[in-house]
Amino acid sequence: MSEIQVIDDFLNEEDFEKLKRIFNPDIPWTFSDILDENNLICDKKYNYQYVHGVYSRIEPVSRYYEDIIPLLSKLDARSLLRCKVNSICREEEIVVHGFHIDLQYPEDHPTGLDGMKTAILYLNTNNGFTCFEDETKVESVANRCVIFPAHYKHSGTTCTDVHRRLALNVVYF
Repeated sequence: MSEIQVIDDFLNEEDFEKLKRIFNPDIPWTFSDILDENNLICDKKYNYQYVHGVYSRIEPVSRYYEDIIPLLSKLDARSLLRCKVNSICREEEIVVHGFHIDLQYPEDHPTGLDGMKTAILYLNTNNGFTCFEDETKVESVANRCVIFPAHYKHSGTTCTDVHRRLALNVVYF
């Protein structure tokens, strides 16, 4: 899986600070399952997170959409498919949720999957991580971005050292 890129200090400080306000406690969070039960490798009781949708179904769904423009520019995103902020609560131990891809397109989709990528920008530093099937592990460090082909299976985790693990997840071409 040599196409996994890990880039520290991905955004300049000003743009990153603007993005961090997305996880302000005053914004609307939706309670959500992380994975369907077929992909879970953890106990069902850990299969939850809070999500703030930013972009979905070909349109912005958050007043914070404009705040992700510097991120999209830095990613050189030509077409945005989905963007959301995940907030995963602290647990007593690190829990790996299960391997998955973020957005599934039918294999016979006319555009194909060539060039579709996933980017995860960590919004806070904690002891959680993203792992891949080949055992690559990317630690959650504020303003670190991991970029990989969207068909790479990966898993997020909980954390134990801060209140919550925050990550902005982008699927794009």
